[in-house]
Amino acid sequence: MATSTTELLQELRELHETMLDRPLPFPAAVFGEEVERLFRELDPARKVRELFQTVLEEARSARLAFEDLSVLRRSVLRERVDLRRVVRQVLGVSERGTLGTGANDDQLIEGWRTHLRAEEGRAEVTIEGYDLTLDEFRRFLAPRGLRLKEVDRDVVIAYKEAQVRAANRAATINRKIVALRSFYNYLLFAGELEKDPLRFIRRLKPEQRRLPILVVKEIEQLVSAIDLERPSGFRDYTMVLLFCATGARLGEVIRLKVQDIDFARGVVTYKSRKNKDDAQIVLTPNVQAVFKHYLAKVRPKLLKKVKNPEWRDMFMLSSHGRPFHRGSVSNLLALYGKKAGLEKHVSAHTFRRSIATTLANNGMPAELLKVFLGHRSINTTLNHYVVYADEAQRRAVEDYHPMALGKLLPDAAIAAPKPRPPAQPN
Repeated sequence: MATSTTELLQELRELHETMLDRPLPFPAAVFGEEVERLFRELDPARKVRELFQTVLEEARSARLAFEDLSVLRRSVLRERVDLRRVVRQVLGVSERGTLGTGANDDQLIEGWRTHLRAEEGRAEVTIEGYDLTLDEFRRFLAPRGLRLKEVDRDVVIAYKEAQVRAANRAATINRKIVALRSFYNYLLFAGELEKDPLRFIRRLKPEQRRLPILVVKEIEQLVSAIDLERPSGFRDYTMVLLFCATGARLGEVIRLKVQDIDFARGVVTYKSRKNKDDAQIVLTPNVQAVFKHYLAKVRPKLLKKVKNPEWRDMFMLSSHGRPFHRGSVSNLLALYGKKAGLEKHVSAHTFRRSIATTLANNGMPAELLKVFLGHRSINTTLNHYVVYADEAQRRAVEDYHPMALGKLLPDAAIAAPKPRPPAQPN
């Protein structure tokens, strides 16, 4: 007797909850009409159950989280089952979005972009970065007369070696490998490839380096180099203050809108931060006063040059009445750093790390600093953003270490050692 969608889903849910002790990570709606139609044509209930049973056993044996369905995806690719359309529904990829075997490179990339936005929920800035890598990779393939689907592991290794010869940093090369892996994983899933060309391609070990940190005096020195009498100068001062006051990322500042600042509550809201969560950062009264002056006296002058109505809500506007471009802000901050006579390179991320370090050295708990910076993991906060000053570390040891409180050592060891007598002449 054919099994209904509801009965099959209930069986899968019971399997999942029994074996992994957590709720099924997707709703019944993911099966939908496609499964009903396949039931009528093929009655694949037994195969679906067998596939799901195998995947759950793998997840249990490896103790892997199942919420992202990565185990199921790998199993489907390995087994090459005939129920690809069913599994596409389970993974959230519609039949309409699949590609035929005759798709050209542009169609493959467009399908991948749609997948990143609709299925993986990637931020636009991430997709833009991936696009740049794919464009560069296609330029690398052009002299070799290769399409994206014709790439093998040797070609990827040659591209990686070319990146190393170009003296790119390990972190940069690793980001490009991640972008390529995302693209070819999509082709595998869409049935466009049988073999992963990035299989066994490893990332490079990133070099250990510390980015520059500005102390408060150096930030004050940079601010003093800004001409506050000019509208563009006061705008730049407001921008620097926004970076310092909120620890914001560059993209968050250039996307900020006027309505995102709530003066009644004294907070600024950064919508959909990098970790996909909105964040509200408290503004001190003196910072609010600067922002109010900018909105009342300076920004109206910049609004006069705005031509696109959609730009009128942007908090930061260029002298031409446009939203700022990332490169423009980076060049502007670097220019002010040189004008102030700072030997350190100044960027938006310099302010972010500098303020994080200052807050940590002034005693802000790591848990609050993690929230302030919008990090998911506290390890990111401590390992990549905070450089404790010697004095701060000394204060922490003296305040918290039991030995500084006279513990763990016997009284005789605490007593000052007696000076050694001078050596007697022979």
